[in-house]
Amino acid sequence: MHAGAPFLEDTIAIMKYYPNVYADISVISNPYIFPKAEFNSIMGKLINAGLEDRLMFGSDNGDIKSAINNIEELVFLNAFQKRKIYYENAETFFTQ
Repeated sequence: MHAGAPFLEDTIAIMKYYPNVYADISVISNPYIFPKAEFNSIMGKLINAGLEDRLMFGSDNGDIKSAINNIEELVFLNAFQKRKIYYENAETFFTQ
């Protein structure tokens, strides 16, 4: 699931209710699909909902450099949170 866009509130509710549901952010991090401001807003809501441990970087949708730049420019994420999104959450997902 691509972070549930455009059904963000439903996605957050599902992820809070079902702790085994993860989301990738490949579509929402693609600036050709979601403008940077909208990506920032969506990510902020996901992080504020406490879902940073279940968001995964996805490289299957668009230019990977643009997606990485969008994540790197999220000023509300620290290095630890970015590392979780880039690969640690996927490691957890695949080893459960």
